[in-house]
Amino acid sequence: MRVSVLGAGVVGTMTAYYLMKRGHAVEVFERHDDVAQEASFANGGIVHASEVMPWSQPGMPRNVLRWLGKEDAPVLLRYGAIPRVGRWGVEFLRNCTAERFRANTLANLRLALLSQRAFKEVRTDVGLDYDLNTKGCLKIYCSAAALDAAARLSESMRSFGMNFTVADRRGCVALEPALRETADGIAGGIHFPGDELGDSYKFTRGVADHCRRSGVAFHTGSDVQGLEASAGAIAAVR
Repeated sequence: MRVSVLGAGVVGTMTAYYLMKRGHAVEVFERHDDVAQEASFANGGIVHASEVMPWSQPGMPRNVLRWLGKEDAPVLLRYGAIPRVGRWGVEFLRNCTAERFRANTLANLRLALLSQRAFKEVRTDVGLDYDLNTKGCLKIYCSAAALDAAARLSESMRSFGMNFTVADRRGCVALEPALRETADGIAGGIHFPGDELGDSYKFTRGVADHCRRSGVAFHTGSDVQGLEASAGAIAAVR
């Protein structure tokens, strides 16, 4: 099958890679002159299953109201935006129940674990060098109550693949010596050894180069104006 991929960020490039591996003829269209020039280029390049809890969770509606109008709020909602986000807001509130929060968290966890496996598979196949760091992620907490709550949530997902260890103050310093000077303010932390980080631009560029060598056509500097349909199906990219 002939397949067009719109956008050559990390998602578009990885999509092209897997389509190519399955034997499809793939073309990628990117409006910039190179791959990974927007979110994929600017983000930190963290691949992890330790941050899968959605913002829509029990207690969040009350917090959003408390933060309303505060420019430094973790969830920023301006008064002028309220009329435009009404429908989305209703869905957000519906997903703030304990039952939906757990279901959405587990869905995110499954996706994150799949992403981790995919990155390992691709870098093994392609032989990429993208400043990979596999020391994991350490989340630190300043109160015992916050640490206990986070540990309980992580424990509820252990049987679904969440891999972690709880560390006391000394354990956190052993994992990250830079914390030594501020250790008195740390109650403890949670270490996720399966988390990784790397240069997302180098990774995406490496996958794109591999795809090109394997026959995938990358059309950079090509601004897609629209899609053309025929008989109820997409027929062309304009």
